[in-house]
Amino acid sequence: MPVLLEYWSWDPLAIFSITLFCLFYLNGIRDLSPNKIIVISGWRKSSFFSGMGITLFVLIGPIDYLATQLFFYHMIQHLLLTHLAAPLILLGIPVFPILRGLPKGVRYYTVSKLSKSKNVKLLLSFLSHPASTWVFFVTTFWAWHIPGLYSAAVENELIHLIEHMMFIVSALMFWWSIVTPSPFHSKVPYLARGFYIILALTQGLPLSAFITFASEPLYSVYLAEQTIMDINPLVDQQIGGLIMWIGTMVPYFISLGLIFWLSVVGDKKIIVENRYSGR
Repeated sequence: MPVLLEYWSWDPLAIFSITLFCLFYLNGIRDLSPNKIIVISGWRKSSFFSGMGITLFVLIGPIDYLATQLFFYHMIQHLLLTHLAAPLILLGIPVFPILRGLPKGVRYYTVSKLSKSKNVKLLLSFLSHPASTWVFFVTTFWAWHIPGLYSAAVENELIHLIEHMMFIVSALMFWWSIVTPSPFHSKVPYLARGFYIILALTQGLPLSAFITFASEPLYSVYLAEQTIMDINPLVDQQIGGLIMWIGTMVPYFISLGLIFWLSVVGDKKIIVENRYSGR
């Protein structure tokens, strides 16, 4: 209980960034109606703010401090960011509301002009391609579990910030290819998206198994005496490996089930709900 009350970081960068995006989103959905531009249902708004709330809590709440003390808390932190917050944010179809909620000067002089650039369109096309998003997500996932890099992120605030940013960005890119938030509609069939998820699922299993069944602790940063919980470093690592194992499988299987359902039933209701006139 003391941990829940004391160990909040109140990181100003995280608070400012997330609050700003939420304000842009709120401003963007103001006065929208079915006869105007886009329809954003209540559950989508709730999804967006839930995802942003989880992100904020994970970055400034006690779990961020506990992640520096115990490996399994670090795994919980990563999974909440990448496999819960990211898809929830995208299900809130944030792109159009946030862009619409930007100050008019920013929209006109930056977003509007950049959207007409062929180079920007080519770059966005490359970055949003399922192959690119999958590679970036998987590379980020594996790279930050290399013992040396992992320990550096725990001990150095700047590297820790870069780690979190890479996890958030790569997760949004990865789930983008699955959710494809309106007004963007993927040309990738639902069954192909299922294969995309299966590939992500299978690539993570070896790392989870390696961490879980390792005969000795892999991360020296956790070998110091624990001050929060009296847990053996190897046991801590095994718990973290199991959390990674199960915590990635659950959202993937849920996503596979939804994709299978949509491929059979169709998505007419979803398309109507998210119609976009381009105005």
